[in-house]
Amino acid sequence: GSGADSFRLQVGAVLTGGVDGGAGSDGLVASDSQAHAWTITGADAGTLDGSLAFASIENLLGGKLDDTFVIAAGGSISGAIGGGVDDAQAAVPAVDTLSFAGRSTAVGVNLSGDAASATDVAAFENIEALVGSSAADTLTGPAAGRVTWTVSGANSGDVGGLKFIGFESLVGADLKASDLFVFEAAGSLSGSVAGGSGTYDSISVQAVAGGDYTVFNAAGVDAAGALAVHGKTLVYSGIERQD
Repeated sequence: GSGADSFRLQVGAVLTGGVDGGAGSDGLVASDSQAHAWTITGADAGTLDGSLAFASIENLLGGKLDDTFVIAAGGSISGAIGGGVDDAQAAVPAVDTLSFAGRSTAVGVNLSGDAASATDVAAFENIEALVGSSAADTLTGPAAGRVTWTVSGANSGDVGGLKFIGFESLVGADLKASDLFVFEAAGSLSGSVAGGSGTYDSISVQAVAGGDYTVFNAAGVDAAGALAVHGKTLVYSGIERQD
């Protein structure tokens, strides 16, 4: 219909014709009893668990277990993606993932707004992991206080408890967040780090696993350049002197 419709998937439910939300802002809610795979292949359209087709669905909400939302080439969501409220008593915590792994063009994810957003995703929440495309992707961090980025692998790591994989460039929010970029011994970026302007941002690099960290002392305020330390080359901007 023309109003806002909410479709809730129940265990064992079968719809051979799929779900069409029609006009209005519509939602599809997954069951809590199993993990789910969402594939978004068109504008507010795609499949749930490979079998239930949906169209004109602007909002997607996962269940209590793992939900993986794959934004394929040509796919987009004009409302919001929600990982759902996970089971706090679970022996293994659920991991809800927003993935662009099937794309060959660069994407951006922005955590600094009132709502987190990404290329072709107007808003998302309750997501524990991000996966980039095969191109050069950018992740912009939260705009709140002191933000620690831990780069633990090649273009991968964690920011504020959110894991990321396949993001080549990391950006701190201007004027809002002081960013600490921590590179563990196995961590590297093929792009760059940008601390943003108007904040106090820094870089620390670990020499070997379990070893000490070297704190980079930039030339001044919002410094930019290339840093070679402990076998890594890091391109940086918006980094401040630490003494």
